[in-house]
Amino acid sequence: MKVPFLPKDFISDVAADVLSDYEASTGRTLRPPVPVEDIIERGLGLRLGFIDFEKIYGMDDVYGALYVQKKLVAISTTLLDQRSEGRFCFTCAHEVGHWMLHRHLAETAHRFIPEGDAVFCRAKDAKAPVEWQADYFAGCLLMPENEVEKAFHKAFACDCLELHNVRKVFPTTPFHFDLCVENWRHIAGAVQHAGGFFNISKHAMIIRLQDLGWVVNHTRQPMNWRFDKS
Repeated sequence: MKVPFLPKDFISDVAADVLSDYEASTGRTLRPPVPVEDIIERGLGLRLGFIDFEKIYGMDDVYGALYVQKKLVAISTTLLDQRSEGRFCFTCAHEVGHWMLHRHLAETAHRFIPEGDAVFCRAKDAKAPVEWQADYFAGCLLMPENEVEKAFHKAFACDCLELHNVRKVFPTTPFHFDLCVENWRHIAGAVQHAGGFFNISKHAMIIRLQDLGWVVNHTRQPMNWRFDKS
């Protein structure tokens, strides 16, 4: 699906509107972890279901899909088998992103192609603009900027963490681990714990922290699972 360019600020504002509308309709003040399943069903009036995409469509790389006409968010049954709450919640939020940002495009496609309104999220398309936009929306929805900011300052009591080393150099720091790329999981975990972000992955959190400018990686090594020692 071809999509128009959407600035990050616009996507962030749409996610913030979803959260504020949910608060208004339920009368509750949201705090992490963001209840994405309830937002789907009670906040947006969509249905949440599970599908074996490989069995039905012969696609083994689909995490989730949005069926616009059916108002259905479908999650792969493989995520239930993997028991990964972080991946499950992020996929749910990703599909909400498609609903908020792209459903009008899918509805247009439906006029010309039967079931053309279905948006399948395949691993091979992860870098496509339509998927990047939904991913960015998911990060904004599950990790609201103001909540991440409060958690970051509670965990580190500073304006920014600047990482200059890939691996540890100093034996100790005030944070009980060295501020280096190798320890990105500890950085993300500290913010998760401080803010109650228990339904997202550490990888999603470190990406969000970098995007918001609270963690700056001055090395050429990405903070990803290559450095996962657990």
